[in-house]
Amino acid sequence: MADATTTPRRSTAPPDTYTGPTVAEMAESWSRSLRARNARPETQRTYGAAVEQFGAFLVERGMPTEVAKITREHVEAFIERLLATRSASTAKTRFGGLKTFFKYVCEDEGEVERSPMDRMRSPSVEEADTPIPNPDALRRLLASCAGRTFDDRRDRALILLAADTGLRRGELAALCVGDVDLTAATVVVQAATSKSRRSRQVPFGPNTANALARYERMRRQHPKVSTSQDAFWIGKLGPLTGAGILQVLHRRCASAGVERMHPHQLRHYFADAALASGLSELDVQRLGGWRSAAMLRRYGAAHAEHRAIAAYKATPSPMDRL
Repeated sequence: MADATTTPRRSTAPPDTYTGPTVAEMAESWSRSLRARNARPETQRTYGAAVEQFGAFLVERGMPTEVAKITREHVEAFIERLLATRSASTAKTRFGGLKTFFKYVCEDEGEVERSPMDRMRSPSVEEADTPIPNPDALRRLLASCAGRTFDDRRDRALILLAADTGLRRGELAALCVGDVDLTAATVVVQAATSKSRRSRQVPFGPNTANALARYERMRRQHPKVSTSQDAFWIGKLGPLTGAGILQVLHRRCASAGVERMHPHQLRHYFADAALASGLSELDVQRLGGWRSAAMLRRYGAAHAEHRAIAAYKATPSPMDRL
């Protein structure tokens, strides 16, 4: 018979129960997967920001962070916060990143049987037409860099090339000396630097060719040319980055006394001018590196009505042809 005074056996606290990986853990795995798929750096950053912000939101609100415990309500609360504090466009971008993340967690890794975002609808965004620089603003912008200094020659060539070809800011920054052919008056966008992941050759006009030639001659004498490898655009610190191109344009807008422009507006200008000149949508789509005509139409939307009126007036009206 057991002694009644025997000390009771000490209870041991049950070990923590593992309930599956957290959002942060799966985000790290997903990041490796994106790199293995050779996803564009911009895509990796955009997707990464969506998951990182969502994870921080869960911690802040005291919500579960394990992917298996996350429900639709948690995601909706995060999107609702974004819509209240950020633009609808940002909320839509984060929504897309999260949806792709949970698809990976569910279908690729099998950590959950069903995505918490299954059948969720993306926030609606009213598409606003991007303002297209008018010709007078561009003339004033070019006039601001009509001097003979290195910066003048570089900035003028950069602005002309951007508006004449529609190259994206990242594509401009990635140009190498060998990509610019002044004899053929063409520039080659390498597949590795293109958003579409396809290389393409784009022509430019005589004014741009002359500006590029003047810049290229001065580039050879620049102090940073020997340490910039073959980067086409260089500045005081070496190769000009995408951020540097943005700074160049903003600085020139200020000196020209015109409303600040973003480099992407020059791409919109290219699309509108090319369509207005009579190039087919297929031709402009190919030159601009768009995957679909639908995206191209968005770029030309701001002046679409003006182009339609001009085309109408250039031919006999329906009743005149009757």
